[in-house]
Amino acid sequence: MFAIIFHNPTSGTKGVDKQSLLAAIKLANIDGEYVSTKSDDFEKALDQKADLFVAAGGDGTIRKIIIGAREKKVPIAIFPLGTANNVARSLGISGTPQELVETWDLEHAIPFDLGVAQGSWGTTSFIESFGVGLFPQYLISAGEEDKLEGAENLLQGRKLLQKALKKAKPAVLEIRVDGKALKGDFLGVEVLNISFTGPGLPLGQRADATDRKLDVVCFETNAKQDLAKWLDAPSDSAPRS
Repeated sequence: MFAIIFHNPTSGTKGVDKQSLLAAIKLANIDGEYVSTKSDDFEKALDQKADLFVAAGGDGTIRKIIIGAREKKVPIAIFPLGTANNVARSLGISGTPQELVETWDLEHAIPFDLGVAQGSWGTTSFIESFGVGLFPQYLISAGEEDKLEGAENLLQGRKLLQKALKKAKPAVLEIRVDGKALKGDFLGVEVLNISFTGPGLPLGQRADATDRKLDVVCFETNAKQDLAKWLDAPSDSAPRS
């Protein structure tokens, strides 16, 4: 069996490099080729013949590989090496590369659906979520901050989301879900393909990337204080929205 490892060398996990990744897949008797997602060879490597693609990095890396390989019909394995690792968390994938390789079974690969959003800007595919209001404002502010390491980065992200929530102003939005219209004053609306999004938040606890459905979460104006409390301990309960 031959695999191509697509690795983001700037991902959050330290101590993982080309040699350690190639050694890890050897534990599963897999020969491999290493490609950095930062290299000029990245796009060409997606067109190579392989039995398996391995996405080694954070959620951005995984998104890049899944979207780039969606027409290739090549199974994709994940080494979660980022900070939030929302895709891996949502799929129940955790562990070091050497721990994960010995659990792989290509005969039991699962489908992974892509979300598609269309607007005046054109069409875009998304892995985690797509929304308006609160979360896009948080992402703008997060992009202006220096990225921290590990848990500190998640804590920073949640603090930035808290700040965005305090500043959030309601907007009259009308959406249609399963043919039913919903109109109201919302701080934002998030459409989820997987259960985790943002700074490691289990926002869509019923979302499943394998069921060909999207989950919609509306942030109601009168739930602002409850949402702020939930952000302090998001693993304790489902968010009120």
